[in-house]
Amino acid sequence: MCPSLDPWELEEIQVEIADSLPDTCDLLTTTYTPDGMGGFSTVAGTVYANMPCRLDVVKSLENVAGAGKQPFTTFMLTLPHNAVITTAYQVKYKSTIYNVTGITPERSWSACKRVTIEKAV
Repeated sequence: MCPSLDPWELEEIQVEIADSLPDTCDLLTTTYTPDGMGGFSTVAGTVYANMPCRLDVVKSLENVAGAGKQPFTTFMLTLPHNAVITTAYQVKYKSTIYNVTGITPERSWSACKRVTIEKAV
């Protein structure tokens, strides 16, 4: 038999993980506003401020671009299980802006939400 959790046990795990996330971040979305000359300008708006999170390095590489090597790092952001985020969002962690590149699919026993992010250029 497969072990199973009661709903209250899963909820306790989700709360414990959310409470143990050591940092906070802001979830941002881009809004397009008319610029008065037939075009648009972009403005980042905060969807959620001070979201509990943890940021970990997943992969660090160097790419050759132009005349030199450019550092390239992928990060894993852990958020509470019920956080709402899409790949159209950006994340502001400390003073750095990151693009969301992937979101772990929802599962029936999700204890947290995992998001891959990369530093915005």
